[in-house]
Amino acid sequence: MKLNLKSFFALTLILLGASQTSFAKSTYKIGIAGNFTQASTNTNNQWNKYIYPAVDLAFDHFKKQNPNLDFDVEFIKLDYQGKKELVLNVVKQAQQEQVVAVIGFDQSGFAEIAASRLNNLKIPMITHTATATTIDRNRDYVFRVCFDNQSANKTIVEYIHKNNQIQNVITLVENDCHYCMDYAKTFELEAKKVGIKVTTHQSSEVEGFDWQKIYSEYQSLKNAAFFVPNHERFSALIVSKLVQKFPDALFLGGDGWGDKAELFFKLVKHPNFKAYKIVHWSQFVTTPASKTFTKQFELQFKTSPVESSALMYDAVGLFLKTLKTKPKNQNLKQALINTTPYTGVTGVIDFHQKGSKKALIQKAHQGKFVPIQ
Repeated sequence: MKLNLKSFFALTLILLGASQTSFAKSTYKIGIAGNFTQASTNTNNQWNKYIYPAVDLAFDHFKKQNPNLDFDVEFIKLDYQGKKELVLNVVKQAQQEQVVAVIGFDQSGFAEIAASRLNNLKIPMITHTATATTIDRNRDYVFRVCFDNQSANKTIVEYIHKNNQIQNVITLVENDCHYCMDYAKTFELEAKKVGIKVTTHQSSEVEGFDWQKIYSEYQSLKNAAFFVPNHERFSALIVSKLVQKFPDALFLGGDGWGDKAELFFKLVKHPNFKAYKIVHWSQFVTTPASKTFTKQFELQFKTSPVESSALMYDAVGLFLKTLKTKPKNQNLKQALINTTPYTGVTGVIDFHQKGSKKALIQKAHQGKFVPIQ
């Protein structure tokens, strides 16, 4: 068969197009779900200042380690503006954008709504900070890189039982908060295991508690402490009220007290009080990975990272590794499980063992939370 010059060029273009198509990189869309546009009344944490920058940093680090990737990544911001009623909207957006997974949903109340829907859609979800035990329960497509409430409470209960000889705990919990109620419930379960008696008071507002009853109860107990398992503002207002009445009391809290806890100490308005809280990570962690992450974050973004920064960094890093290492025919759910144990900035993440992530304890000291000795 003879080809004239025109036919030859046409065939060449077709072959070149086929060649380029065969070597074209695939693009994975990854949804990052958070509150990007609205200020929060519960905490001083900011998505645009601390959390999303960790996404960029994790991707930059991954590209440097893997310069010849055979795929591209596009991050899609899914903004629910800190409103529960918008969570399903961003889940729908994720579905329309055809993301391969969603990373984010920081608070348990948001994560619970999203987890139920995304699991039904079989879209993998990784939450970096939602700790309620219900989030990943009986949901094959839902994962977390943080500890859950029960494992965190096991850590702090064992510590106060051994080191403070606490025998009684009074819990003051915000009852319209999913995270708070789950935290209170799992604390009581762990406390009972070591013989600590827990009484719980619930309210949706700080002034809604029966304060006279709480004061009398505390005064009647021996070796007692207050457990305040709420978000930063709500917890701080409770501690402020109680520390004025009982300056020597011991207060217990969780990661909801805030990453840097600047708002917490501002609202408490007390120079010195006794308190322990649980954290996922802090700049006091001196592992090589932690020190490198902190240095790079400060250098690139001109501010110090918070624990949510480190957790998001680990979530993105773990997922990018999954994309790189998974066999072509393996689904992402199974690939995520096979990627762990994964050693990140915040410790070892293992999807094979729920509740295995280690929690750290800090104490209040001169307007900051520092590691216990």
